[in-house]
Formats: sequence, structure tokens, C-alpha cells
Amino acid sequence: MAAAVESVVVVHNVAKRHNVGTLARSATAFGVAEVVVVGRRDVSAFGSHGATSHLRFRHFASLALARAYLKASKQAISALEQQPPHASLTPKP
Repeated sequence: MAAAVESVVVVHNVAKRHNVGTLARSATAFGVAEVVVVGRRDVSAFGSHGATSHLRFRHFASLALARAYLKASKQAISALEQQPPHASLTPKP
């Protein structure tokens, strides 16, 4: 029987440190096992409503270190990058 695959979410340079709590709730709902936080270390799980007890958290100073960890643990890596909206795409009041 094949081993179960765990999902991992990688978060890089969180702009608002309290967003990690909301992210933890969503990650738990989707069955994520681990949240890898890259860059900013002073994040807060405020607002997680207990979801953090179902997740492992790991911190890395750089994306290169996080990638090396994921590769060594044989995690499949896929990416999603969220960028701030471009001024030309932002609706005008």
C-alpha cells in the first residue's frame, strides 16, 4: 500500500502577520499537514480558532532553504504566487 501524501503550504514574506491565523484555518479545512513560513518570522496565529493544533509549522529564512527541505522530504512542489493588484487594473472610484 502506498504511503499517504501530505500537503504542505509554503507562505513567503507574509505582509500582515495576523493573516497566518486565517491561513491556518483554511489549510486545516483542506487537510494540509504543514505550513512552511519563509522570510518574516514574527507571524501570529491569532484568529486560527484552534486550527494550529492540527498543523505543523516550520520556518526558513529563505526560499532556497525551504525548497531544499521540501525536496529532501520528497514533497511535490507546486506554486501559486499572489501579487498586489496593478494600478492599471485597479477600479477607479
